[in-house]
Amino acid sequence: MPKGGNGGGGGKPDNSSGSGDATVYEIIESADATGGDVLIGSYSGGGKASNYAMTGGDDSLFFVSSDGEIYYIYEGEALDYESGTTSYEITVSWEVTKGKNVTQEETVLTINVTDDVSDNIVPPMDIDLSDARLTLAGDLNDDGFADLVIGMPVGSGLSDSTTAAVVILGSGSELATALDSAAVEAAASIQIVASLGSEAGFTVVNAGDIDGDGLDDLLISATRVDSPLLPTIDPIPSEGDDIVYLLYGSAIVAAASSLDPVIDLDALGAGEGFQIEGPAGSATGVSVTNAGDINGDTYDDIIIGASELNELYVFYGEAGPLSGSYDLQADADLVISGADNVNLFGFY
Repeated sequence: MPKGGNGGGGGKPDNSSGSGDATVYEIIESADATGGDVLIGSYSGGGKASNYAMTGGDDSLFFVSSDGEIYYIYEGEALDYESGTTSYEITVSWEVTKGKNVTQEETVLTINVTDDVSDNIVPPMDIDLSDARLTLAGDLNDDGFADLVIGMPVGSGLSDSTTAAVVILGSGSELATALDSAAVEAAASIQIVASLGSEAGFTVVNAGDIDGDGLDDLLISATRVDSPLLPTIDPIPSEGDDIVYLLYGSAIVAAASSLDPVIDLDALGAGEGFQIEGPAGSATGVSVTNAGDINGDTYDDIIIGASELNELYVFYGEAGPLSGSYDLQADADLVISGADNVNLFGFY
């Protein structure tokens, strides 16, 4: 079992018997990620106590090191208050040396799971900035502060990370002057993930308010193309359609206040957003933009470029939420085609 971990705010160990003290670590996260294990507290039996061990409880979820540190074993899903399990019990034992005598003692600790996000385990993020692109995303949560989104194309040939983007919600606090991977992870409010090889995160832009709910929305493209006239995204592009994802601002607000602040582009839930699919090799989504309100219906609209098709596609905003998948060519409200002698129309 691991001896170190990724620091994290966690459930509170409560000493229900014995004479020692249980201490909660208020660390939310750290750069020291080793296997995803999250340090949530420690126990001290007092005096000459040593050789701590976990002798009861779910050893697939928790681990106690020999010096009394308590870890939650993170394997892809955080403990969830909403699931109905609000506490776990583990038994911790230790040895006490008195002269030549060594005795064994133990106590039962309760690890509480609360509905306060700041008190719960924060999953480690897989951040790779080797091919990152930064955008000002407007005010996604309508708190008066501008927000940032950092796109990191999944499977760009430079990374094996499944993190397509992270959202850094603005606040009154200053960001670090140098945003390395550790600083981004510390500042990120939401992680957006996608399947490896999808190229999701190639483009990330503010979509305006396409559903008229007062919150800015977000566009993220997954563009699989290898054109000699475009930057190489992947030496061997993965097969599949190009996709542009629309994430509603309301979904971002909900994710930021949840116990597991992750949005999966491959499994968008009802109300989270929808996707627009373009033909394979069309370069759909290399260029996407918020177009404002083109048709005067009070909803913002979006334009998606497909430069290998020499076309721009306009989708009008409307009251949402929409969900599911839409076809770039069949479902567009307006198509603008470039002249025959123009190359890469739609790449802007």
